[in-house]
Amino acid sequence: MRIENLISLEKEKQQMSRKVIKGMLWLFILLIAIALIGCAPSKAKGKIKIGVIGPQTGASAETGQAVSKGAEIAANMINEKGGINGREIELIIADGKNDPAESLNAANKLMLQDEVVAIVGCCGSSATLAVMPAVESNKVPLVVETASAAKITEAGNPFVFRIAATTRQEAQAVEEILPEIGFNKVALLGVNTDWGRGAEEEFTEVVERQGGEIVCSEYFEGNAIDFYSQLTTIKNSGADSIILTADSSLIILILRQMKDLGVDLPVLTSGGSDFTDGIIELVGADIAEGLRSIAFFNPAIPEAAASQELHKYFVDKWQEKDLLWRKMPEGTKGFDAVCVLAEAMKGISGDINGESLQKALQGVEYAGITGHLKFDEKGQAVRSSFLVRVKDGKTVLD
Repeated sequence: MRIENLISLEKEKQQMSRKVIKGMLWLFILLIAIALIGCAPSKAKGKIKIGVIGPQTGASAETGQAVSKGAEIAANMINEKGGINGREIELIIADGKNDPAESLNAANKLMLQDEVVAIVGCCGSSATLAVMPAVESNKVPLVVETASAAKITEAGNPFVFRIAATTRQEAQAVEEILPEIGFNKVALLGVNTDWGRGAEEEFTEVVERQGGEIVCSEYFEGNAIDFYSQLTTIKNSGADSIILTADSSLIILILRQMKDLGVDLPVLTSGGSDFTDGIIELVGADIAEGLRSIAFFNPAIPEAAASQELHKYFVDKWQEKDLLWRKMPEGTKGFDAVCVLAEAMKGISGDINGESLQKALQGVEYAGITGHLKFDEKGQAVRSSFLVRVKDGKTVLD
């Protein structure tokens, strides 16, 4: 054999060896990659993360904490029953302080760092409105548990679903009864937020439609403690009644100052946050006597719940944990919000993420503590409410 041929054969052997070594190297890398993937935690099999934004500190802390506790009761109940297809729900609580900027910061962290599939929040209407553009751009559903300003579900945001009643729904629920209970010359008194301003608009409409009139509208800041100026104006206005939009901590102060000034007018509170049993506890039966409230839950009225079984479970757990009795209605909002999300998740056959959950929420139906929840084309749940009154120191159906 010629030397040239020998050299050629040697080169071919070297090239073949290189190809074999290269092929084996790629195979080795592929096997390592497969092994690493097998060892890595799978998101699909991990816990399902839900964010909860609400005031954990500040003036509205009791409200936010109650919503969070209600959400925790729901998550524990669901997990004890096996979770969602074997996956547990994990709640991540964020302090939005009922402030628009703080709530937006909390939402961004939950979505971008914690990678939640949904958010429950954000207590007040102004805070909720601030978060809405962010949840839409990140395609993460927001279940609104408390905020009632009409424009929340009028904005056309497909990732917003509200279980709380709108102020419009509340106003329309009591419209026909207003003349019967003597609300003809009405003074409106409310917190100076989107919630309070929205209440003015909605209640003005129903009062005037029933032939009554709004004799004055007075506002106060959310951190106010002195309401004597507003109440004096109302006292001198010729009003025969007051419709009050505020949370229970402020309602308590207002009722006390009404007594101080001798403002003896019937009061109707809106917002579903003013648990009359709690108000009786804090101001006394004498001051609370006659107070009317638009309600969606009362522990003593299980027949008003869509699910009496869940009503009993929730009340029992709330008492077992020795949580604030007067904030129980706030807890039901967190409970039902997590439960309606879980109900929607059960209908998802593939990956549970923000987009699949948003589609599932559009068709979900859930019988909870605060009503039969089904969302309309705007993402608003149709709500039923009932009117209660303090009579002889107790809360009764009106």
